[in-house]
Amino acid sequence: MSLTTTHVNGTYGIGESIPLFVTFNMPVVVVGAPIIEMSTNNVECYTDRCNDATFVGGSGSTVLEFEYVIKFGDSSSALDYEDVNSLKLFSSWGSLVGADTPSIMVMSTTPETHADLTLPPPGNKLTVISPCSLVGCYHALAIQTDGLGVASVTTDLADGLYTWGTEINLYVKMTGPVNVVGVPELLLDLPLAGSAKYVSGSGGSMLRFGYLSMSTDYTLQLSYVDEYSLVLPPGSSMTSVTDSARHAVQTLAKPYEAGSLSAAHKIMITGSQPKVTNMYVGGTEGCTTYRGDAVSKAVYGVGQKVELYMEFDQTVRVPSGVPRVLLNTGAYATYVSGSGTPTIKFEVVIEPGTGAGVVGGLLDVAKLEIDNEVDSVDVSNSMIVANSDAIVIFADTVHLPSAGSSGSLSANCDIEVNTAVVKVQKVEWLQKSGSYAGGEELSFKLTFAQKVQVGGTVTMELYTGEDTIPGIASYLSGGQGETEIIMKYMVGTGDVSSDLDYVSRDSLKLDTLELDSSGERKNYIMRSSTELIQHVDLQLPVRGGVASLGRSGTVVLDNSAAKVLSVAVDVLAGAYTIGDRMVFSVTYDKTVYVETGAEPKLYLNANKSGDLYGAPATFIASSSGSTVLQFEYTATADDEELTALDWVCSGFCLPGSLDGVYNPRPLEVAGECDVYSLDAGGNRVCSSVGLPVRDGLGGKAITITQTVPKVVEAKFLTAYYQWSYGVGQEIEFDVKFDHAVSVVVGAEPEVELNVKKDDVGAVSQTRKAAYVSGGGALGADTLRFKYVTAAGDSIDSLEYSSVDALTGTIKRFANSAPEIVCDNTLKEAYSEGSLGFHMKVGVDTSVPFVEGVIPLKEPGVYVAGEVVVFVVRWNLPVVVSGSPKLKLNAGTSTTLYATYSATWAEEDSNFDIRETDAVFVYTVLDSDVKSDVLAHWGVGALELNGGSVLRKSTTPSVAVDLSVRDLGDADRSLGHVHGQSLSFFPKKVEVVMRDLWHEDARDLEVSLSHGGERALLVEKLGEENGPGVLSGVQSYSATFGEPQEFFASMKSSGNLGTGGSDVHMDRHRGGLGYDYLVGDMADENLALRGVSMQSSTKYNAHAGLAADGNVDGYFSRGSVSHTGGHGTDDKNPFWQVRLENEVNIGGVRVFNRQLQQSSDEVQVVTVVAPGKQPMGGYKLGIEIGGANFTTGMLDVAAPAMISDHAHGSNSSMQYMLESMTGKLGTVDVSRTTLVGGGDWRDNWMGYQYSITFTGSPGDMAKVKVAERNFTVVTDTIVDIETVTHGVKNKFYNYKDGVAGTGGGLDYEYVQELYPFWVLVFDSTCPQPEKITGGFDEVLKQAVWFQEVTDRTSAEGRVINLAPNVKGQVVRVAIKGDRYLSLAEVQVFESRLNTMNQHVGGTPIPERPLTQPWIGEDSLDHKWKNVQFGGEWRLEIRDLNKFGSTRGVVGGADVGCGGAGCGGGGAGKEMNLESNGVGKIGDWMLMITDGAGVVHRYYSDQMATVVTLPKYGELFFTETSAEDEGYSHFNGRGADEGGKLEEVVGLGRKLAPCYGVDTTGLNGVDSVGSHRYCPLNYGVGGVQSTRKEGGVAVVNRVAKERMLVYRPFKDFLGVDHFTYKNINGVTEGEDVEVRLEVKNCRRYERGVTKGDVGNHALCSCARTEQNLFGDSALCPAAISSTCGAAATSVEEYPFMCRMCTGGALAGYSSECKVEIEKAVALLEGKGMCDSSVPKDGYPSCREESTAMYEREPFVLYGVGTDYFRGGRGVQKVHMPLVGIQ
Repeated sequence: MSLTTTHVNGTYGIGESIPLFVTFNMPVVVVGAPIIEMSTNNVECYTDRCNDATFVGGSGSTVLEFEYVIKFGDSSSALDYEDVNSLKLFSSWGSLVGADTPSIMVMSTTPETHADLTLPPPGNKLTVISPCSLVGCYHALAIQTDGLGVASVTTDLADGLYTWGTEINLYVKMTGPVNVVGVPELLLDLPLAGSAKYVSGSGGSMLRFGYLSMSTDYTLQLSYVDEYSLVLPPGSSMTSVTDSARHAVQTLAKPYEAGSLSAAHKIMITGSQPKVTNMYVGGTEGCTTYRGDAVSKAVYGVGQKVELYMEFDQTVRVPSGVPRVLLNTGAYATYVSGSGTPTIKFEVVIEPGTGAGVVGGLLDVAKLEIDNEVDSVDVSNSMIVANSDAIVIFADTVHLPSAGSSGSLSANCDIEVNTAVVKVQKVEWLQKSGSYAGGEELSFKLTFAQKVQVGGTVTMELYTGEDTIPGIASYLSGGQGETEIIMKYMVGTGDVSSDLDYVSRDSLKLDTLELDSSGERKNYIMRSSTELIQHVDLQLPVRGGVASLGRSGTVVLDNSAAKVLSVAVDVLAGAYTIGDRMVFSVTYDKTVYVETGAEPKLYLNANKSGDLYGAPATFIASSSGSTVLQFEYTATADDEELTALDWVCSGFCLPGSLDGVYNPRPLEVAGECDVYSLDAGGNRVCSSVGLPVRDGLGGKAITITQTVPKVVEAKFLTAYYQWSYGVGQEIEFDVKFDHAVSVVVGAEPEVELNVKKDDVGAVSQTRKAAYVSGGGALGADTLRFKYVTAAGDSIDSLEYSSVDALTGTIKRFANSAPEIVCDNTLKEAYSEGSLGFHMKVGVDTSVPFVEGVIPLKEPGVYVAGEVVVFVVRWNLPVVVSGSPKLKLNAGTSTTLYATYSATWAEEDSNFDIRETDAVFVYTVLDSDVKSDVLAHWGVGALELNGGSVLRKSTTPSVAVDLSVRDLGDADRSLGHVHGQSLSFFPKKVEVVMRDLWHEDARDLEVSLSHGGERALLVEKLGEENGPGVLSGVQSYSATFGEPQEFFASMKSSGNLGTGGSDVHMDRHRGGLGYDYLVGDMADENLALRGVSMQSSTKYNAHAGLAADGNVDGYFSRGSVSHTGGHGTDDKNPFWQVRLENEVNIGGVRVFNRQLQQSSDEVQVVTVVAPGKQPMGGYKLGIEIGGANFTTGMLDVAAPAMISDHAHGSNSSMQYMLESMTGKLGTVDVSRTTLVGGGDWRDNWMGYQYSITFTGSPGDMAKVKVAERNFTVVTDTIVDIETVTHGVKNKFYNYKDGVAGTGGGLDYEYVQELYPFWVLVFDSTCPQPEKITGGFDEVLKQAVWFQEVTDRTSAEGRVINLAPNVKGQVVRVAIKGDRYLSLAEVQVFESRLNTMNQHVGGTPIPERPLTQPWIGEDSLDHKWKNVQFGGEWRLEIRDLNKFGSTRGVVGGADVGCGGAGCGGGGAGKEMNLESNGVGKIGDWMLMITDGAGVVHRYYSDQMATVVTLPKYGELFFTETSAEDEGYSHFNGRGADEGGKLEEVVGLGRKLAPCYGVDTTGLNGVDSVGSHRYCPLNYGVGGVQSTRKEGGVAVVNRVAKERMLVYRPFKDFLGVDHFTYKNINGVTEGEDVEVRLEVKNCRRYERGVTKGDVGNHALCSCARTEQNLFGDSALCPAAISSTCGAAATSVEEYPFMCRMCTGGALAGYSSECKVEIEKAVALLEGKGMCDSSVPKDGYPSCREESTAMYEREPFVLYGVGTDYFRGGRGVQKVHMPLVGIQ
């Protein structure tokens, strides 16, 4: 929403109307009269409406118009509205009386949705793309109402007519003296906009403005434009002399009204007389429109249209008549067009001349010009005038540019007019002299004196040996505006001629009598002109003359000569180059011979050689004496680039060719008869020199090029590998050229690769990839290379070192002798076509360490024969050989071993065995001693047992780290817990908040805490103004859960806490809670496969660290990126990832770096003995930089610090450690005496030293025992433990204070990320890093972008894109000169459904299990390295503090600001309440551990039934353990053993029915102590005073339990019972549950079950035998559900993307988790229940047996207040659990 005006910036005064326009994002309809409260600072404003802008119109559109009329007392330097809530539905409460309810709603057939009326904040807008207020939209409308303004406008000119060049003084009289700054302007009403500029008068009340009239100014009444014509350009002002803050009103009197210029004066202005400045003829020949440019001569003949253009010095009009211009040919050119422009057009067509001097005849002229001897322009019956409607000024048509002078026709054009008849000048052969035989084509050319136009049939008679039957040559081409035409002739089989020529001068023939439908000649050769009028002279040059056909060459016609049938070549179609050899075969129709010594040549169209056009192929002499002559040709450096190799063209060489070309004969011989045949008598007959029509060498597409081959792309053959590749891995890639190439033996190519980077991101190690194949004897366009990874390699994305990384000699392939050396230049690294552009192939040669040990069994007791599987998982892929063992601890003295199994597999499991895993299997034996625990041994548990575990690669060689931790070692100070049992650590964390309701979701912040970590689930809902699709969307109100029906949250009178009814308060607390599931995104993170880069790099924090799957934001842990520039070095830093393919991008998650405290290493040395004090001494040692250091002998009771020494002894622990190496710096030591028990072990005694290495920053090696000397107490032990690992943390650290202060820390390391931008580029812009021009130019190329301005307390930000945004590059950028440092960037195809980006209105909906809400923080990553045992805390905070207020207007929730809020300000009393209200039933925590086992935990929440129903019974039923947390009981059947009984004596009894006891006669049975009455339940006499049902015996239920209600026989109607919640030890109020019994059942989806049927995915439901149902049907069901045409794919997006393949064995654990969720969702909806009747259940909507009403008042007092909700009836008082 934005607010604008059409008024220009300036100062306005009393009574002026300001139009205001409010723009919505969709059409709205208005009911009532909304207003906008303007900020006018009017102290005289006492009424509600004095500062209101009133509604004018616009209902039904996106723009509503308002009007504000300036009043006395208004004042503003820049008019704007008051606040974001200034758009109101009505001006005052009183205006609502008797009126329709005012509203502004989204337009529809039946408008229901209220528009958000929140305006943008007043003042400057937040960002360039934010909605704007009046000021934010760059409007500066000042208001001043104290009288300082314009009084009048006058001039010192007398009334009259003035011409151009007149100086005009205008005087603006002010009502008081003003100071003028800048140059104000007065806009004048003239044909061409003009303005009078301020000249003088500052400091007084009369201001002078000056204007110099122009030649184009015409007016009968000089005036300014309108009342707003006095304008102040930027930097100008008019203010009071006495008060510079007081601006003068600029509004003038309206034109022609009192005080205006036009009312006081009659000033007329006229311009200059138009003059001709330039003349020329239109067209491209013979003329130029540019003065002084050289022109080429053109000849115009009969029929040519002359378009004469006459330019004037100003715009002219031709209001009447047709002006003419007389040319020096004697013809008039008449006016055609141009009126209203500076240029007018005349036309004339050249007619045939009748001879000079003949009256009326036209003349040929050497140069076209106007007739300067008379008045050339004839306007006797027409006008050419200046462009003025007020004054008529005739153009000067007499004084024209004289001939030859500048601007004249003859100076601009060189056009000869020649009307003579066109003649044939020359006829010539297009073939060379020689013999030609029947069937061969000949061509010749006729050249005319002028350009001609040919139409119809034109022929020429040739003398071919018979005088009476000449050969007929036909017209072929040309003569279409050219001087030449081409004719062709096919030699006949009987033709004979020793020198072919035409028959006579009249041999050029056409039928002049054949006419077309319009009566015109159909066959013609005419002079080419605009209009075809003049026929040419058809007479040919004298036969035998120099210009005749016979003289142009000797063409012999001899049908006995041998002729060529075809020409072929021995190579295949394709491109050839220098060094390629080919043999041509010329086939004759008879045997031919070549004169001995003669060397005939076959000329090819390959190059220019000497005087002959073409490259000669050399004759192979051995082919003489056959029907086929062979020629050999090898392409050379002289060959031109050729797209189609053939013999040279002589005549009609290409099929369908329209012209012949004069070339040498393709088959060239020195003598005329060097190639001959023999007749029957053995006489020589010279062979024909012609070749057949060229056919592209038999249709082959052969090209010859000298193009130097270049690299097209380099591409990995080795696939992306999520763990990167280790030592010994063979990585293959191809380098592709644009032509086939050959590798020169002995100079084989190599490619230099970057394999390691240093601390600033620069390459510190390169190695060579070796040539493998391609480019051999047959050539190839692709060369293959192989690189074998070596120790020390470490790079996130492999790439070659530079564009020159490809070395060696590579030549363009040729079949004979390759010569062209290839250009080995590669594409720029990480640019399109480079090795690392589209695929990320990483190398990590570090030693794999154990990530964890995972037992694939749930806790329980296992007996002999059962298999227990342990999976040892390393951080990198491994290969196992032999029989390694895993030592197990069963809590007994017997050592057990699980043995490695290479074949174990379990399809029916949701656990994936990865390449990083080794499976160890233990089978329980009969001989095993009973044990309560079976786990890995801890340190030393992995034993190779003669086998090996190596880092996986093509050639494995690196042994892995076998270290595992003790079960009790969960230290995570380094950010991770490796080598530990992953059964104790969560793989996935999800939270279900059940029955959550709150009247304003904006107020709540929800967080989850455990193990020192805290994650935000919900924060700032509806208040996003930065990221994603919510850009610029103002805060809106929504609820958690469904609010109940109530009028409003208002008191009946007064303020909160005074008066009003309790009923209103109770209603305010009503609401139906929803269940909200919050988890993590299950979709694939596309960024992991992408190639990342950043603008610069520092501290070894390369771009790949922000796309490595690790979101840890602590820089010291090595997974945070960091740019390296600052200021001009990296003005606008960016990080980006290029995805493998262009995809739909739904959401991006950006994890920010985190500030981390520096911490000192803390180690504890414990010296103890069992049951007694230890005695003796020991030495400690430590390894630093590969060297070992040892202390002196330490006494078991050594003092802690030097200050504890007695008599100066140097025996303290501090002294010994500090003097040990001289490198440890200061050490702080404390000592504790152990006397048994306590924190260590029972009955052990001794000392414990806590050592803090304050002088050695960073993580240190553990101190070890170097020597023991315990001769007296020999069982003394020394135990050493690291309590806290040191964190050096050079970057982003803070210690002993605030980050960036003290300690020499640099603040620039901790700069904030915000604000930052997210940009998306599609495949049309694959390299945005190459865009120049700065940040704004980059922004223009993005298909989507968003600035993220708000910082939250979350660890990162979620940005959802607009729908259907396709992208391939995602960029995070900063506009400015800060550093950019990121922990992780994730890119998803799906949207990240966080609640704070919910845009679906209210209430916040529940989401299905298959698509949970996404937390603001990543729950999985937050607790990945924290054991899940212990306390978890869900905290819900209401951020709307007591005392804040929120007003309610027209039923819409709006903010309240200003002094009147909360206290009911004067004149604006509002009914207000403080704080929102809500509830939560309980919450559930779901943890999936490392083995894929799901654990569910519930809050300490119980419920107890207080009173029983009156007309039915209650039963408890517990949900299935399989579906715990997800099931929905469908209401059929009940566990008889779970019935709730009433307390004896506290029941509620009814007396027997009225009337005679007729048991057995009328079928009335007894029920307990009374008899039921089907027609009058509840009306019988009551034998107790209880209004409720009987009191239930003590009962409590926790977890997921359900109550089943079973009504008494034949009971229909309303029943109820009560219960209360117990949260810990706190009991809530009683809650009533209302029930209505009908003869029907309702299905919660609103669709009867019978219409739906069982879903195909139900075949994946868990059974006792199979975890994922039927192994054949389940995959098929997933395939059908997720098919391209399936509509349900939208319901299961994550399952459909993760479950690929056709078998359960191929499904990942993530896929199987999604399958479980989908099945649980379907079962909960009753869509997997086969017992549903075929026709479904009846609908309750049509039944009226009972209503939602209470029983008669006989049983209930009228004082109890209830209301009805959307899903049942509840009492209004609800326990507010967990709301702070």
